[in-house]
Amino acid sequence: MEQADAGYGQVVYGSTVTVGQEKPGKGFVQGADQPLGGGPETGDLLGYAGVAGRSQTGYPFLVIGVPGEDGAGGVDMGFIHYVYGTDCKAASVSQDTTGVWEDAEPYDRFGASIAATGRHFVVGAPGESLGDAVSAGAVLAFRPSINTNGIPDPLFGMGQSRTSASDLAAEEGDRYGTSVAMVPYRPSGDPAVTNSMLAVGVPGEESAADRADTGGVALFSMLGEPGADDSWIEPGHGIPGPSAPRQLAGMSLGGSQALLYVGMPYGPAEGHAVHGFPWDTANGGAPSETFRPGDGGIPAGDVTFGATVR
Repeated sequence: MEQADAGYGQVVYGSTVTVGQEKPGKGFVQGADQPLGGGPETGDLLGYAGVAGRSQTGYPFLVIGVPGEDGAGGVDMGFIHYVYGTDCKAASVSQDTTGVWEDAEPYDRFGASIAATGRHFVVGAPGESLGDAVSAGAVLAFRPSINTNGIPDPLFGMGQSRTSASDLAAEEGDRYGTSVAMVPYRPSGDPAVTNSMLAVGVPGEESAADRADTGGVALFSMLGEPGADDSWIEPGHGIPGPSAPRQLAGMSLGGSQALLYVGMPYGPAEGHAVHGFPWDTANGGAPSETFRPGDGGIPAGDVTFGATVR
């Protein structure tokens, strides 16, 4: 019996000739006779988010999000599958797994967003409740290497204040971690890449009492003390255009080694664009590149330009 919206993951291998033609692709589903644990259920949404990479030790890996997974923690608590090596071994992880931050709870939707470098990967849980703040959101970080518990090594978890203790910045409906983007980073003076830079979307952030869901984006280094390299951009403060309700800035993020791309598909029409920010942008810093409907050969028709950025 088919399960609606159970989900499916498909790896399509690259080629020097035609993509997917030199090596057969590989599909991933949940099941007793499958590499991924658990079983397919209605609304699991396996593959809603996913990322592939290669660890510092040379192992290929794939992280597959299952934000609609139900379990002991409740409905839509969420799950990830970490697939590693050329033989596609797999480890399944929830927030109830040993060493993982916080607990699995209903509607956490752990696995709704994922980003990675060779040194780190992060998983968004935008429905995470922190204290009394429902759906404040959270991000959990891992190292792409298997630890003694047989899972990718958990590093830390955080809400908007970047602390594992009481999160005073958490507000109901912020949905911190709805989107994430990450790139490898070489700190000034270091001879090689030793760090990662992370951007986290917070589309439910309220910029003022009359501007609900304006949204914003937090940027920071994965290493060092919280606050040392943190910055924040939002409409009217770095992101061009006025601040307005329901802009949902941070709903759509993408990245290259050079720039973080922030999609602005909602709010006042004149603000619809995709903006490229240097990864070391300071608080309220301006973009170095902007794409708008009608400019530079981009079609002028605009409905939700920037809703997806990759």
